[in-house]
Amino acid sequence: MKKSSVIPRLSKNKIIYYLKLVLIVLVISNLSLGINVVSAHVLKTDGNIGAVMHVNPDDDPIAGLDSSFYFEFKDKSGKFDPAKCDCNAVILENGKELFKTAIFAQSASLTSSSFTFNFPEKNVYQLKVIGTANDNSFQNFTLNYDIRVAKDASNETNKIISNESIIIIGGIIALIALIIFVVVQLIRRKAKSKI
Repeated sequence: MKKSSVIPRLSKNKIIYYLKLVLIVLVISNLSLGINVVSAHVLKTDGNIGAVMHVNPDDDPIAGLDSSFYFEFKDKSGKFDPAKCDCNAVILENGKELFKTAIFAQSASLTSSSFTFNFPEKNVYQLKVIGTANDNSFQNFTLNYDIRVAKDASNETNKIISNESIIIIGGIIALIALIIFVVVQLIRRKAKSKI
């Protein structure tokens, strides 16, 4: 006399169905837990001249770590020439100048520029890009950006590990819940088939 198994044998279609369910649950749990929000590049203009600013890392500077600033300049009149520009970036905190640099001095490009700065603490800083034509060939300009530094380097490593842990734990919980659901469904079907 054969003993019947508590868990019935699954067909190939049922196994594929349950594997798809597991995959969907894992994808949804990872997407919902792993979303990072970052701000877009910032465009500021003064008359005909404007610049798109990008900050690394992820347009979200971290206090205590170097942040790289990149600017791409545009001029509606087509007269802007970085080679003829005394262009400086000035970073201020509450009106006090913390840093000043010539922005085209470190760049080989004539349409974009870059520099790095390490913000000392979390705060809202002001960045001014001031351009003056050496020969009056284009309009002088001042572009003002507000830079929010909301993260601190001492906490970032822990947050990255914490976010990854949450995603992994969420996936494991979703997998366990799905396995329990499948087992309960199989036991119910086995019980119904005995009736």
